[in-house]
Formats: sequence, C-alpha cells, structure tokens
Amino acid sequence: MWIKICGITRTDDAMVAMQAGVDAIGLNFFSESKRFISRDQAMGIASSLREAAAVQPAQRLPELIGVFVNAGTDAIVETVQAIGLTGVQFHGDETPEQIQLCMERLPGTKCIRALRVSADRIADCLASLTVLQRLIRPDAIVLDAFVPGQYGGTGRTVDPSVPAAWRLAPRPPLVLAGGLTPENVARVISATAPWGVDTASGVETSPGIKDHTKMRRFIEAARRASAGR
Repeated sequence: MWIKICGITRTDDAMVAMQAGVDAIGLNFFSESKRFISRDQAMGIASSLREAAAVQPAQRLPELIGVFVNAGTDAIVETVQAIGLTGVQFHGDETPEQIQLCMERLPGTKCIRALRVSADRIADCLASLTVLQRLIRPDAIVLDAFVPGQYGGTGRTVDPSVPAAWRLAPRPPLVLAGGLTPENVARVISATAPWGVDTASGVETSPGIKDHTKMRRFIEAARRASAGR
C-alpha cells in the first residue's frame, strides 16, 4: 500500500510523516491553493528530510511529489531539478501531449496523473487517460473528487461507481484520494482495493497545517487494512 500525505507546508509536519512511515509527501506549487508553498519553502523541507535520513540510516526517505496545476513545462522542470523532486503530479487540465512533453524532459521522474472525477465525468476522464497511455506510461493515477473550480483538497469523497468503472480496462496503479480520513480509510481500502491512498484535508487542523496524531492514525489504519486485504 502506497500512502501519500499531500499539502505539506511545514518541516515538522513532514518530519512526523516520514517518521510514521509515509511513502510520499505532496508539495503543492499551485499558487491558488490553500496549501501552496514556494520553491524556497519546499527546498527547506526537502533538505531537512534528507539530513534527518542521512543521520538515521533506518529512516526511509519518502518520495517528494510536486503537485502542479496547469503550470508551464519550463516551470515544472526547473522546480523538479532545483528541489530534487522524485515525482510530478499533474492535477489540472493538462493535455496528454503537455504531460508527455514535460516528462520527456524529466527522465527517471515519476509521473502521476490526477483525475478529478464524478459519475458523469468518468467517461471523459478515462478517454483522456487512454490517450495519455498511448503517449507515455504513467506510474500512477490519482482519482480525486470533482468539485467545480477546485483542484483537490476539498474533503469530498469519490463517487463509489468511479473505481468500479476504472477496472473495466487495463489501467496504471490506482491511488484513491478525496475525503479520506483515519476513520474511513480502512473501509475505503476494503471496498475498492486501491494500489495507494492520498489525503490532505483529512489529517489537518486547518488547510496546510497537519495534525500529527491524525497523520499517524491514518498511516496505521491504511497499513492494517492493506495487510488484512
């Protein structure tokens, strides 16, 4: 089970997530997001995590995933290289061709495509994904709840019919997001059997401010549910 805590804005939150065994943290570079951080802030978080992992060999460094919404290719490439991000999450309205162009300039970097889905949008989203799969091979797909005008972190859950429709054709590994909390993540994993889970608002006290106890509980609940499945 791949577990990602998204919307990290503070070094101490990132450190707790790493110590709790999270697989990835998301750093949000969308300026209109409540969880936006600057490149300098992200560099500080990344440096602190690397330093901590270096002095504690048993401590596994999580993947550093940059979350971008309709950003230019040059801006994405420069940010990935400056910080040393291990993955790019495209969370906007990027076309398959734009994603392909960006990833061709970032060999070895994980490509994650986020789809904001609802029952009435699933066909269009999957059609776009099919085009993307012809061009490149995404490492994972995040299914997030569609809320008009908002790009993630809404706290809304994904319509239950969406994961079922997803499995009707060969697809990249599925990461489920949208409204996941320590209280419901085990049930969602049991019901949908995703490859991974992703949360932001579900482990917060306010946007961008993580609750350390909730993060630990979320990770523990997801691990237990995955092991039980």
